[in-house]
Amino acid sequence: MKTAVSIVFAFVVASAPWSQPWASDDPKRLGQRLDLAAAYVLEGMFDEAHPVLGSFPDKLKKVRGDDHDFSPEAMTARRLALQWTLLDETLNPGKQDPFDLLVDVLAGREWGGGDRDPVSSVLWQKVFARYAKREGYQVVGAYVLRLSSNYFGYVLDPKRSPAPAERAAAAAQNEEVTREIARLEEGAPAPAGTSDVGADRVGATIARLLEAPRLVLFREVPLAPAFKPMGLTEEQEKSRAEELLKAFSLPEGFAPVRAERQGDEAVAIGASQDYDPVGEISRGAYWVIRSHDGGRTWGRPIYTGLRIQSPYVVRRLSNAPLLAGDHLQVEVKVEELDASSITFPPVGLRAKRVQEGLLLQIPFAELERDSDADGLTDLAEERLVTDPLNPDTDADGLLDGSDSLPQVPWTAVMDDRARALGAVLNRISGMKSMAIIHEIPAPGDTLDDLMARARRATLTDERTTFLVADRRDFRSLVTTMRAVVLTAGEFALAEKKFGPVFACHLPLFVLDHEQRRGFVVWDASWVGGSLRLRRSGSEWELETVGDWIT
Repeated sequence: MKTAVSIVFAFVVASAPWSQPWASDDPKRLGQRLDLAAAYVLEGMFDEAHPVLGSFPDKLKKVRGDDHDFSPEAMTARRLALQWTLLDETLNPGKQDPFDLLVDVLAGREWGGGDRDPVSSVLWQKVFARYAKREGYQVVGAYVLRLSSNYFGYVLDPKRSPAPAERAAAAAQNEEVTREIARLEEGAPAPAGTSDVGADRVGATIARLLEAPRLVLFREVPLAPAFKPMGLTEEQEKSRAEELLKAFSLPEGFAPVRAERQGDEAVAIGASQDYDPVGEISRGAYWVIRSHDGGRTWGRPIYTGLRIQSPYVVRRLSNAPLLAGDHLQVEVKVEELDASSITFPPVGLRAKRVQEGLLLQIPFAELERDSDADGLTDLAEERLVTDPLNPDTDADGLLDGSDSLPQVPWTAVMDDRARALGAVLNRISGMKSMAIIHEIPAPGDTLDDLMARARRATLTDERTTFLVADRRDFRSLVTTMRAVVLTAGEFALAEKKFGPVFACHLPLFVLDHEQRRGFVVWDASWVGGSLRLRRSGSEWELETVGDWIT
């Protein structure tokens, strides 16, 4: 049936008055001719495809050298040249390096889609995937097909696409893509980095930790009448709090919300995304630092486990003293984020529950408890998905507090794949600081008000990157920066337990057969991009293909 359809399509296109010979350099007509050749190739009609490709204008067979010309004409010419080369290499292999061609096509997807994207249609995605599989890079073909399947799944949602005809067309195309994915996976070898098919000995521990109930080390009580709320506006509270904070010399990088001194004892509460990668929807979670010499020196930041707007927000000012002997007493309000209001950029956030006049009583002993003496408090271990009763969660001989990959059993056998991942990790970890935070607006706020109060995300020395990836790829990675590596299933459990988490996904990470070049696509929901990699000696050099941020 498919062959018949392709032949009919070929006949209709070939019968057009411009079809033989090339009557014009019109991009639309040239594109239609390449579509015809692609249909021939998919049906194995190579004799019919050869003359179509052979009559393509020579001047359009090569990608133009000026990568900085982004005119519509130049972009379309690049797309046509890539499509012609892809078909020519399918029919006449060996003239072009297959990895470079595949990466060039993937880079072409960064040009804005539509008429600029060389694989924007299912037809071209199938050609691309089959070529990729033939050259031993089926993971690249699968990536493009799954992107397409995800898009069709989006269109098939009646809430997003109310038109029945549009959903029916999407369903048919999605079925075609699903069949192609199955074809791609037939007889495919295991991807690089997965030769060890042994059970993940850390997986069972991670699942147990994520399925355990949350630690609750504080007590919520009503604010006593003696500590009645100050009743200030948002701006008044902010202005007075900033003035009071000027009396404190706090560690560099610590973003204070509130601070207090009583004799030699001092304490400050700050906000950081170190353990809570929530992109642009909040400043992360609250941290505490203590001083026993009146604020001249400070201890290391202590994680509270209190994620901002989940459901609490700490008041900048309060009539209730922050220090109360052996515990903190923190005035808060409930302003629980409605997860269904999250968009990118998050300018329409709303609360699903609001309550004033509450006090959290937090014992210092519980806040600072480190049950297994591994350098991480129990609250930190909960958030980092390490075992608070086992100092070495992954049993690789490194204590969790000093292990940069606490879920990945380390091996001393270093390989190029791990080195390349290390270079990628160093590049993307800094993107968290680019987040511009838009928290839940106050009643009556305009968009201008919201933008005026936007602020950058803050980080301390506890900066941690959360990744959704295959742990086996990281086994020999050496890095000074902590990374929590979870599988997709574990990540789903983490979101269920902690709320929205914008971890970094690596939907595509591929190296060439000689382990000298690579291509990576990364996506953290609110920010992402793609990178070319090239090995120089033992180091990997990275080139940005495209970046995006909401």
